[in-house]
Amino acid sequence: MKNLKFTFSTFLDKSKKQDDNLAVTPLREDVAIGVVSDGDSRCSDGSIASKVCTIILLSFVENALKKIGISDTTNYYDILSKAKRSADKFLQNLAAALSAHDEVKIQRLFKRLKMTDNELNLSRRRIGEAMQEGKDLTFDATALAFVLVPFGFTHYCLYYLGAGDSYGLQVKNSDNPERINQIEFQGVKYPTIEIREIYQASNNVSVVSNRSQKFDNPNLGSKIVEVGDILLFASDGVEFYHESNQFVYNGYTFQKYLMEYGTGAGFAERWHEHQRNAAGIYDDFALVSLHIKRKPSRPRKTVKS
Repeated sequence: MKNLKFTFSTFLDKSKKQDDNLAVTPLREDVAIGVVSDGDSRCSDGSIASKVCTIILLSFVENALKKIGISDTTNYYDILSKAKRSADKFLQNLAAALSAHDEVKIQRLFKRLKMTDNELNLSRRRIGEAMQEGKDLTFDATALAFVLVPFGFTHYCLYYLGAGDSYGLQVKNSDNPERINQIEFQGVKYPTIEIREIYQASNNVSVVSNRSQKFDNPNLGSKIVEVGDILLFASDGVEFYHESNQFVYNGYTFQKYLMEYGTGAGFAERWHEHQRNAAGIYDDFALVSLHIKRKPSRPRKTVKS
């Protein structure tokens, strides 16, 4: 896409339950894929399921797009659905290997997840405790995976797969100079910000899980994205609430926050700081922010006569 670009920022805080994860991969200048995931603390080990979302699910999408190609005929819904099933299958294989005490297969599967020593030790401990109690091994995580691709010459199209209670928001026309409706804040006029809900499914039982036969009904959808839009993908620990077309957190409107701080490379980290200062953070925090911008035009060369 010649005249548009996107910038993104991410922030991950795993200090509470250590079961959130995120990943964003720019496949080329105008294409991005990503996922935000949150492990279920009630299962044997949600951190494993969450990690599978960022490694197995996302790598499936990346490899499929490299093989099939990115075009108007690409079936992104099919790719995302198959990616979820590949993550489910991985978790099924891991649960089977652990139950059979097949250490060779266990080591091979864990190696694919590129886990740190701390992550591996935590998972081993959680899994060991579940097995000692005689429970069936369960690995469940919510996920919001997306593919952002060019749509025509002036827009993007966002394709997404939602499983569980993650959040997706679209902040419309945040810095579009063509927007004529304005509001005033502290003596300065700003474009009116419209916030649309991309995805929120707290009652949707679909999750990434080794019990996929029970949890295999993900939500698939798409949205058209234009210059000035901000896309937010978050785990439930980020705490966005929808009230009267604004997302409010402890009395602060999201619109006011954008006015005061804007967006940019550090947006996700600033929102984390804002939330921490407002009321503390009681869960892991995973936030991805994508901002659609117009490329600056190159100055024309002048020819001296």
